[in-house]
Amino acid sequence: TELGKKKATVYGFNWMPNSIITDQRLQGPVASALMFDWCHCLICDGTVDHEFGLFMHHMQYKGRTSTSWVELRTFLEEWTQPIVWGNCLYLFTDAANKNNHLKAGFSSSASEFMTIVPLLKRYLHKVVLPRGEEAAHVESMVAALDVLELLMRCKRGGVTPASLRAAIEKHLALFK
Repeated sequence: TELGKKKATVYGFNWMPNSIITDQRLQGPVASALMFDWCHCLICDGTVDHEFGLFMHHMQYKGRTSTSWVELRTFLEEWTQPIVWGNCLYLFTDAANKNNHLKAGFSSSASEFMTIVPLLKRYLHKVVLPRGEEAAHVESMVAALDVLELLMRCKRGGVTPASLRAAIEKHLALFK
């Protein structure tokens, strides 16, 4: 109904007159925010930023490879980004690097992560891949960033469902 559509817009979910969520007698606890959009699934404590943290932890665990948070920060320091993008080097301070390594994660906002994605890909392609260290892990991380870039481009067009599906399937296969 038209009223149901309006209520769904206001309440943010599919409104039904007998919903458990809206029943005044039950007043059950409801999550304050539940996001299923691609951005939140991938980079707001999602799969890609989580994989990035695991990847960096794996790469520098017990000196396994030359890849490290410090090396990445040094690489990023060589680039000047547009002022409107801001400078994301604070994500790679010694304290942040230590925290990210200990938790095998990566803390950033969605916009911060999307800002550094092109540079992360360049770092992986130009620095890490040529060394041949842990190539399967590097290829999986690159594939995850490829999916993220495709999703960021969807709104501007040029991304077909088939190409997006192929990229997602490639990443999932490489991550396994």
